[in-house]
Amino acid sequence: MRDAGRSLILAASLALASFTPRQRLPRATRAAAGLVSPTATFPFAFEDGRVYIPVQLAHDTTQRWFIFDTGAPEAIIVDAGTAARLNLAPKDAAAFTGAGSREMHTGRAAPIPVSVGGVPLSPPFVAVAPLDSVLFPYSGIRTPGVIGAQFFAEHVVELDFDAHMMRVYNPSTYAYHGPGAILPLTFAGTAPMLTGTITLPGGAHIRMRLLADLGAKANLLVAEPFIRAHAIDDAFPRRMRTALGAGVGGETQYDFVRVPSLALGPHAEAEMRDFVAGLSVEGTLRSDYYDALLGAEFMSRYLVIFDYSRKHLILAPRPALPPPAEADMSGMYLIREGGDSGHVVVHRIVQDSPADRAGIRTGDVVERVHGTAPPGTSLWPWRSALRSGEGDTVTVTIDRAGDRRVTTLVLHKLV
Repeated sequence: MRDAGRSLILAASLALASFTPRQRLPRATRAAAGLVSPTATFPFAFEDGRVYIPVQLAHDTTQRWFIFDTGAPEAIIVDAGTAARLNLAPKDAAAFTGAGSREMHTGRAAPIPVSVGGVPLSPPFVAVAPLDSVLFPYSGIRTPGVIGAQFFAEHVVELDFDAHMMRVYNPSTYAYHGPGAILPLTFAGTAPMLTGTITLPGGAHIRMRLLADLGAKANLLVAEPFIRAHAIDDAFPRRMRTALGAGVGGETQYDFVRVPSLALGPHAEAEMRDFVAGLSVEGTLRSDYYDALLGAEFMSRYLVIFDYSRKHLILAPRPALPPPAEADMSGMYLIREGGDSGHVVVHRIVQDSPADRAGIRTGDVVERVHGTAPPGTSLWPWRSALRSGEGDTVTVTIDRAGDRRVTTLVLHKLV
């Protein structure tokens, strides 16, 4: 449960009808699976840098979309509001830390039957926490819960980001025979760890302990103890400080920078070049058992296989390798206030950014981006438009105390 770390967030509005499963497996998937039949296949959603999967709890007939998170040590975390509607009574609340500078209080309820895309999960207990109230303003996506470490420990999990399909395999019969990079994993508790080497703008190479964190909504997020230990703050003269979202400790803040390269594995089995990473600030990532979180935006560039039984993370090539995800190019960070029917407001403005130069200010209500209102409550369609490409023009309709205006932004890479 980091915001990019053990994250907690899809909305019931993401229905199965929005997915288009393929009748035939893509070539990379057939090779990766080695023609071993999965025990289950079902769609997932990838939105705002997070993976969401369909879950049913106990005898509840409602299908809910949970965050799927390798960084969450619990088998399952259920939002406090969802738990109350299902009459789950948590006890023994304790403070819990993750991304963000504060704490979240989490209780435990008795175990209940859980179905993840039709695959049974038998957690020893149900963790209950106020996920939705913390996370919804930053995503506009309702958060009924999180599925964490136990599911990955019990199955081989394949995420096909081309078809948006997840395939689950029996570890005792699975075998990989494809062309992907096989990266060795170690474990810090339940957290899957791998090694990497980051190249700084000046050419220095530094080894890193990376937590392969599917809940982290970025390419790479670097923890503050590592930043201090290697004095890498001054290595990046160009940076953009802004929020990324929220974690269990509240709002998360990063200095976003451009990294020349990151090589993964003991022999550089996989590599990413010229990409945006976040350097933790203001106590966002304080842990010292990892140096950085390797997040979902990086992993989405591949067909990803988590095989905990063999201690492997496999990155198989997609038919066309997408470029690394870019950062926001407008300079304004949006949040949703007042629940489902509330307003979208400008929460932060980056100095001397396109939004700043256009006169947009913190507190402005945003009504439309590119002439459209967001479908449902999710902020992702707008966020995606605001990082679409260098030199793209985007119109933004704002309301400032009853004064309605339309402004044109020329997007620009801020890092």
